[in-house]
Amino acid sequence: MLAELRSYTGLTPRDADLLCALRSVAEPHFAAIADEFYAVIRMHEGAFAVLEDEAQARRLHASLQTWLGELLSGSYDEAWHARQAHVGTVHVRVGLDLRYMVAAMSRVRIALQRVAGGALAEPEASETRLALARICDVALAVMLESYKDDLLRRVERATKREQDALRAKMDERARLMREALRSAGVAVVCIDGSGKLILANPKASELTGYAEDELADSDVFSLFFGAEAPRVRGALTVATEGGAVDIEAELRTRAGKKRLVRWRGSGYHAEGTSDSPAVVLFGIDLTHERELERRARQNERLAAAGALAAGLAHEIRNPLNGANLHVSVLDRALARMPGVAEEARQATEVLRAEIRRLGALVTDFLEVARPKPLTRAECDMNDLAKSVCALLAPEALQRRVELRLEAFPFAAIADVDGERVKQVLVNLVRNALEAVKDGGHVDLRVRRLPRDVEVDVADDGPGIPDPEAPIFDAFYTTKDRGTGLGLSIVQRIVSDHGGDVSFTSAPGATTFTVRLPARPAQSVL
Repeated sequence: MLAELRSYTGLTPRDADLLCALRSVAEPHFAAIADEFYAVIRMHEGAFAVLEDEAQARRLHASLQTWLGELLSGSYDEAWHARQAHVGTVHVRVGLDLRYMVAAMSRVRIALQRVAGGALAEPEASETRLALARICDVALAVMLESYKDDLLRRVERATKREQDALRAKMDERARLMREALRSAGVAVVCIDGSGKLILANPKASELTGYAEDELADSDVFSLFFGAEAPRVRGALTVATEGGAVDIEAELRTRAGKKRLVRWRGSGYHAEGTSDSPAVVLFGIDLTHERELERRARQNERLAAAGALAAGLAHEIRNPLNGANLHVSVLDRALARMPGVAEEARQATEVLRAEIRRLGALVTDFLEVARPKPLTRAECDMNDLAKSVCALLAPEALQRRVELRLEAFPFAAIADVDGERVKQVLVNLVRNALEAVKDGGHVDLRVRRLPRDVEVDVADDGPGIPDPEAPIFDAFYTTKDRGTGLGLSIVQRIVSDHGGDVSFTSAPGATTFTVRLPARPAQSVL
């Protein structure tokens, strides 16, 4: 097959030599090509859906650079052919739509041709661009074979099921299908007594990421529920005995994401058959609902804290102003008196510093109690992150901590109140700087997603001792002199923007992620 493709595309030994020669010139550009490649993926939902998490994206980033080196190796033997076929097989397995793979190959070809055109003189540049087109076409053709094989396997499975099924079961399946279609607002999955799939409606495919025919020969419980499969299977046994059961279980989607789903299971036994009863499951996705409930509870706590803070601020601010005036009077009086001990002058400075600290605390109270209205404008989060790094660079240098910025390669525009969001990032970065030890690192990362902009603040400090602690609650703190208002203010500002803030923590790796609604993506061509 490889020899035929080389002949059909016109790939010659001269092409192989040109591509091999290009490698040393193009290799310094591999990282930038990979940066653009995965940045574009993040802005398209269909392609982004197959990525499990950012750690996987970073691994694939490195793998793409290795693949680019192999593409320009000049050696295109059976081992190279097998590696291209493996890439196609992986794309089929994760459910990457064919159109994204074809478009991605076009991006790679154009990027490499651009490098060749800028580094080589004519006519070598033109010959190299043609060689690139040919080798990319060969690689794509090999990968497309995997999609053809997958389609043939699906057809074979469907044909076998049709041949084995009796007319009575087909009629029963049609009846169940009509019932499922009438419940189109929820996911409907029907499983036979052995745990095999009978049918899944479009809503179920949308929720899980699996097409109906892909589930046909799988253990549905293990695929959907992972380690929870025995509990779910046991709970649904009640339904097969004639009852009905309601359970909540975390569903694992095809892309590896988790959704909280409430399932209602009902047993069904076909009339006139001795088969084991089937279970019809109706699933409702609760993930968004629970997130709204969590935000509502947080807002209630913030409102209660705000009422308390407003009262305290009112009672404290006026006496503080009076105390500050009296300290100023005392300071001037001491300045006029001869022979005043230095300790007395220092005592007034201590008083003034404590009054300023209490004044700052009152300001924080008022931030919780009466948040300012937002002044929204289009803001590139890359620029905002750069300004935060510039502001806190001296503090990081003083603590001997390396503060690093990873900007998104394209504009990451969000409609936000820039000063308020800057306050959020300053609070998070300052907390991270305080957490890490001498020689540690704090990373500020900006990402553009299909509908959101995310900013990570990550540190390699000791981590949060109790990841379940209510760290966003007002007045909760683990610091000796902390007020417990910093993270409450962060969440209040982010929530007012319609976004959310979350965190993950383990010793040596704590990351706070701020997610804000993005402006619709523009073309990046």
